[in-house]
Amino acid sequence: MQKQQTTLDRNPIIWVKDFLHLARPYWKSEEKYKAFSLIILIIIFNLLTVAMTVIFNKWNNGFYDSLQNYDKKAFTHLLIQFTYLAFFYIVFQILAYYFRKILELRWRKWSTNYYINSWLKNKAFYKTKFLSQISDNPDQRI
Repeated sequence: MQKQQTTLDRNPIIWVKDFLHLARPYWKSEEKYKAFSLIILIIIFNLLTVAMTVIFNKWNNGFYDSLQNYDKKAFTHLLIQFTYLAFFYIVFQILAYYFRKILELRWRKWSTNYYINSWLKNKAFYKTKFLSQISDNPDQRI
């Protein structure tokens, strides 16, 4: 019995070409400016998250030094500083997640409309009945 080939088993170059074939229309559509703006926002907030991770590493150094040296004043100062750092880290993570989800929803909505309209245009749905290899439930695959 022959194993059915999945998308991930295929040549990665073909997989990337297929992805680009599906993704390119969105990035050239009327939504492209909003999409690129969202991508830029996502990158900015991800970079801020990385910067916060570096700041946390420096904070850890000071915090454990204050513990080792029994420095109560530095310890309390660093605990207060931690609340601010944690707050901004959480805010940056939430905003990155929020903008990523907005981009996903906008892209999914646009893709659904685009491919359904392409499928319905010029009675393409009717013409698929006459193809030698027809896929099951193309409307549900969209």
